[in-house]
Amino acid sequence: MALARVNLIEGIEGYGEGALVFECVSVSDESGTHRLSQEQGGVLRIDMTAVARRLVRKPNLGFVLNDLDGTLVFGISLKNLTVLRDRLPEGERLSATFAMRCDLAPGCYWMTVIAGDNYQSVSDDSGVHHDTRERIGPLRILDGGAERGFTGNVRLPHTVEWLA
Repeated sequence: MALARVNLIEGIEGYGEGALVFECVSVSDESGTHRLSQEQGGVLRIDMTAVARRLVRKPNLGFVLNDLDGTLVFGISLKNLTVLRDRLPEGERLSATFAMRCDLAPGCYWMTVIAGDNYQSVSDDSGVHHDTRERIGPLRILDGGAERGFTGNVRLPHTVEWLA
């Protein structure tokens, strides 16, 4: 039986400029069951929706993973996947679903989600942060056994797809 979708940002204070603000962030497996753990090699879906409180010229949503010591392990955004859209008028919503293959070392990771505006960003600059929510989770990556296991922190290339 699938569990109801859980909004993981409830009760987590955000910070930033405030033009693009998260409404919901959830994590599930490929069948849609809410979960915060997955075996190595499995896939987790990260769904996020944000609403524009005023015009956002190049809205961007993304997330980063840190290990429990705070070391940045991985990060991805719509900008990295070259799917930025132009202009999100006040009152409109932007949703993104990322499918992340869990090719990370077994252990626990904190997720940070970021809603921003990349209108004036250059190169790898992440632009203006409008809503940042930290320490979501922890996400647990379980040992996938010898056929999936590896040494190190992350198997490269680490793949994340944008689903919608």
